[in-house]
Amino acid sequence: MFFPRTAKAALPRLTCALAACLLFAIANSALAQHGPGGGRARGGGGGGPKPPPTVGPIQKKPVSTVGEQPGSFRGQISKWELGGDAKDENLIGTLTIRPVEKGAKSIKLQVRRADEQAGGKNDCIALGSHPFDADAYGDVLWKGLYCEVTWDWLHKEGDPEKKKPTIRELKKLTFDTLSVEGKIEEMEGEFLTIKVRPAAGRDWPDADTKEAPMSSQPKKAGGAATAKQVVAKKLRLKVFDDVTTFLDAAKQPLDVGDFAVDQQIEAVVVYGKKDGILVELKSLTAEEKKEGESGAAKPGGPTPRQPAGPQPRGGGPRPRGR
Repeated sequence: MFFPRTAKAALPRLTCALAACLLFAIANSALAQHGPGGGRARGGGGGGPKPPPTVGPIQKKPVSTVGEQPGSFRGQISKWELGGDAKDENLIGTLTIRPVEKGAKSIKLQVRRADEQAGGKNDCIALGSHPFDADAYGDVLWKGLYCEVTWDWLHKEGDPEKKKPTIRELKKLTFDTLSVEGKIEEMEGEFLTIKVRPAAGRDWPDADTKEAPMSSQPKKAGGAATAKQVVAKKLRLKVFDDVTTFLDAAKQPLDVGDFAVDQQIEAVVVYGKKDGILVELKSLTAEEKKEGESGAAKPGGPTPRQPAGPQPRGGGPRPRGR
């Protein structure tokens, strides 16, 4: 009988086959745990693709409500269009203002004559306490001037009460003023150019509001950061006979002819991108006595001239007035 012998001969072969299967399974397990090149695979609990970097909330552009409800806001003049309407004899023109608030859109305002029969006055545009006549609006409303405006919806007679208004009407415009200090650069025609910085440590109205990091600012000997130095600018300013005032250090009246190039001055101006308005020009020294004047100077400085009566203006800029 050959059966027992055949079974004994097949046992080593079966054992070899089982061993080969076991080695193959171990090899597959090892390959699954190691990536190409001998590196560890990124699968499993400790590996896997890296998560995307954490991104903060998206910064949305600021939404402004300027122009939605009647009221006041600060801005710059963008455009003045003179022109009326055959159907509206009180319409003088349209003024476009760009608000200084971020995210705000430019706003168009109708400028209209006041109803004098109803007791109104044409004084909606003013510089301080000085109102401008409607005929002079074209001389003072130029692009870039900073101002504050007050407006309301225009309600025409005969309009239904439920009708939503769409026309904005200018009620008041007052120019912003800025105190500066420096010197006179040029005097020509009806314009005067000065090179100045804002007084009292202020910055220019159109300066970038972003502050430089402390590490990038110049430092004092002790290591503390110094204050930011405001850059001096040349301002070309228009002179108005009935608006601009000239003073000495004692606040006595002067003529524009009493000032000279390179003279140190203080001034109050309406700041603009290109040209501005000169409101007040003050010398830093009391007025010197003119040749032929008598009288001893008082201690502490020369005696200011006391005009005996109304004095005619001297030479110098002769701007258009109202």
